[in-house]
Amino acid sequence: MRVYGFIYNDFKKMESFIYNKNINKEDNILIQVFTGVIQLEFIKNIVDEILSLLPQAEIIGTTTAGEIFKKRILINSTVISITIFEKTKIKSKLLNIDNNEYELGKNISKELMEKDTKVLILFSEGLLTNSLDIIKGMQALNKNVIICGGKAGDNGCLRETFVFTKEGISKKGVAAVSLTGKELTVTTDYSLGW
Repeated sequence: MRVYGFIYNDFKKMESFIYNKNINKEDNILIQVFTGVIQLEFIKNIVDEILSLLPQAEIIGTTTAGEIFKKRILINSTVISITIFEKTKIKSKLLNIDNNEYELGKNISKELMEKDTKVLILFSEGLLTNSLDIIKGMQALNKNVIICGGKAGDNGCLRETFVFTKEGISKKGVAAVSLTGKELTVTTDYSLGW
C-alpha cells in the first residue's frame, strides 16, 4: 500500500503530481477528497478532473469545516489523499437517506460488505443525520468490520453539507467505500493529544 496526499490548486498541478508518481498506471486506487469549498459546481468539476486522469479510481469525498494536511489545519482548501492497494478490492457507493438511518446502515452493509471486508469508510451528511443509527444498522449485519469516517461540514456555517463519490453528489446522503481482501490487515489507533 502506498499513500500520497496533496493540496489541490488546479488541474495542471494535479495532473503533474499524478503522472510524476505514475499513479495513472495503477489499478486499485482509492481517492479521498476533503474540501472546504462548499459549491456543487466545484465538487462536480474536481470529480470530473480526477476521473479524466484516473478513470479506474474509486472516489469518496466530503465537505469539511477545516482540512488537515501534514499536521496543519487549513480553511477553504481541498486536500486529496490517494491510496494505492496491491491486492485489496475497493468498492464505493453513494446512498441517500430516506428518514430511516438504521435501515440505511443495513443497506450499506448489504451493498458493500463481503466475507473478507475489513474496513468501511463512511462520510455522512453533517447536519441532520443520526450517524449512530447508521452504524447500528451496519453492525446488525456485520460486527467485525471496522468503521471509520465522519460527518460532513460546511466551515461552521451550518447551512448545507455534501458527500460524494464518482456516482454523484448528495446533500442528504452517505458516501461509503469498503476495503476487502484476505491479505488486508487493519490496525486501529487513536490520539487524544491534539
